[in-house]
Amino acid sequence: MQIKEEIGRNYKTIDPSPIDFFHDDRVSVEIYPTYNQKFAASVEAASLDLRTPMQTFNTEAEADLWARNVYTEFVSKLNSLEESIYRRILSLNLILK
Repeated sequence: MQIKEEIGRNYKTIDPSPIDFFHDDRVSVEIYPTYNQKFAASVEAASLDLRTPMQTFNTEAEADLWARNVYTEFVSKLNSLEESIYRRILSLNLILK
């Protein structure tokens, strides 16, 4: 039996463009070429005062991999901080009642 319908196609999606890996607005990532045909990268989470010094890499792929790892670490720290704040608020609400 031949299937005549394409599986996985969705014409109802409003924005079909892919989501960028660096999509969290709380963390800023900059990757750019330098004058000596290398790539520089830096990552910053201003709300936690976390900032990496500018790192230089031979290829854009190396810079991207490093930035992804640091970005993931910073987002994890931000998420755990928010979670601890939510827990504290919830525990205070339960104690006060």
